[in-house]
Amino acid sequence: MIVIGVGAESLRQVTLRRQKWIPQTGTVVHDTVMISIDEMYLPRISKGLKATTSLNDEEFRLRITYIYPWINNGIFRVAMSFDGETPKIPAERSLRLRILLSEPSKELLLPMGDFYARTRGKWIFVVRGSRAIKREIKLGRKMGSEYFEVEEGLKAGDIVITSSYELFGDRDSIDVSEILILMKKFPKEIRL
Repeated sequence: MIVIGVGAESLRQVTLRRQKWIPQTGTVVHDTVMISIDEMYLPRISKGLKATTSLNDEEFRLRITYIYPWINNGIFRVAMSFDGETPKIPAERSLRLRILLSEPSKELLLPMGDFYARTRGKWIFVVRGSRAIKREIKLGRKMGSEYFEVEEGLKAGDIVITSSYELFGDRDSIDVSEILILMKKFPKEIRL
């Protein structure tokens, strides 16, 4: 993510991320590693996908051998087996893994902010030259605790205002210089 200009908490750049792997933690159960994964990855997880882990400065490869057919609280589970000989690992030991996804994805990410309280993710102010213009958007899933996935209305590199819009009233656009003045007058509402 690239944060730009004055008011780094308020002006944000929408970013494009290619994620080829996902970090996960698994638990060793006999010679299998059990992993819980967020359901947003379910369409991209398949039997046979590979993963890597390091143990005692040695890297090991694993592969998904079974995908459990239920989702509980937004989480599904998979079982992984080591490729080749299974290392001697104590039961219930946690391992950090990197699961290599079947295909790289392009996710457009928008940093979370107080704008969401007013807009519910249906619109956002996009900076164009010296003005911030209201634009309709469609947000997808939350990506962890810092981002929303953008489905429509923004493109990579757009500069958006993610702080609260309470002081902007019902305007469809606002001069950026007015925003900077408001930021100075009301630092708690529009953070610097």
